[in-house]
Amino acid sequence: MQSIELEKSTESRYSQLLFILLSFFLLSPFVEESQSHFRLISLIFLSIIVFSLKTIDLKKKTFTRCLWSAGLIIILEIAYSFFDHRPFKDTLAIVTFFFYAFFLGLSIVVIAQRMFSTKKVSMDTILGGISLYLLIGYLWAVLFHLVYHFDKHAFYADHSWRNLYITYFSFTTLTTTGYGDVYPLNKFAMALANLEAITGQMYLTVFVARMVGLHITHQHAKDFRCPLGK
Repeated sequence: MQSIELEKSTESRYSQLLFILLSFFLLSPFVEESQSHFRLISLIFLSIIVFSLKTIDLKKKTFTRCLWSAGLIIILEIAYSFFDHRPFKDTLAIVTFFFYAFFLGLSIVVIAQRMFSTKKVSMDTILGGISLYLLIGYLWAVLFHLVYHFDKHAFYADHSWRNLYITYFSFTTLTTTGYGDVYPLNKFAMALANLEAITGQMYLTVFVARMVGLHITHQHAKDFRCPLGK
């Protein structure tokens, strides 16, 4: 009985991750600016990263270390909010962004390896692919935040600047929508934007081709096993 429940939980792990990612995606514009001393958006985002790491079934020791690192990020976030010394705040921000980028990158690499090594297409596999696509967008948002930290004029916006525009810009770039209301001015930000657009298109092409290929292979094997005349 326990093995059956564990199997069902494993099969639905990407659906749970996608639900959390979509919830954050929809709610983040409304909570982005709702921050006093401690940024609520950072806490939610960190929770998503921890859940992503939990989803990919890291070794217990490795996951424990990641949890300790997540706790360190929370401490850094709190310290950033309460300290007024500018050089110290800048150092804390850089370290925090690197932690975010590292954990998101780790989640993306491990999930991608498991997604593209699967031998059978299931609904959870497809949901995992969508989750991975969203994680790529968030990783680039962190990288854009890092660029913006060093250069406050790295991006142009039609309206008064708000930090949530960076995440918005990341996903419009990932999907190659490009409304033109926010665009990079910094050369490094331009290079990152181009790389994100290429990554997004390549990922969709390879992922869809992989899923279709697996489905066709599985269907052919299924037809081959069927007795003739049935």
